[in-house]
Amino acid sequence: MTCRSGLLVAAFLLALLAGCGTREPGLSDIALQEATISELQAAIRGGETSCEEIVAGYLQRIARYDTPAGIHAITVTNPEALDRAKAVDAQVASGATLPPLFCAPILVKDNYDTHDMVTTGGSIVLKDSRRRLPRGSNGTSYR
Repeated sequence: MTCRSGLLVAAFLLALLAGCGTREPGLSDIALQEATISELQAAIRGGETSCEEIVAGYLQRIARYDTPAGIHAITVTNPEALDRAKAVDAQVASGATLPPLFCAPILVKDNYDTHDMVTTGGSIVLKDSRRRLPRGSNGTSYR
């Protein structure tokens, strides 16, 4: 793939995943593809939505736009994502001090080793590859 065709594919993916300003069901007036982390966090703290609803909304967008279109830009999602979101909601409800990026939506390119996810590097040979490095060494980790 040439650089130009790669840029065209990336632009297409961004346009497709942007969804033209549509809102996900159950998320009041929050447009996930447009909201900043600060806006999402304010909506959670204000009781307009929950971290669980936000995570579910992003998972719905992946299922709706990425997979059916045959794009498969997102090859793996964390099966613990909703449970982690529920834990964040419990912390919010208890008034606990939250980290600066609580409930921040992130994507990690699968070239990066993570302690809890498959890391394929885009290769079918590494389809079930799991982190072998000790936690915190040259990789990403969730805290």
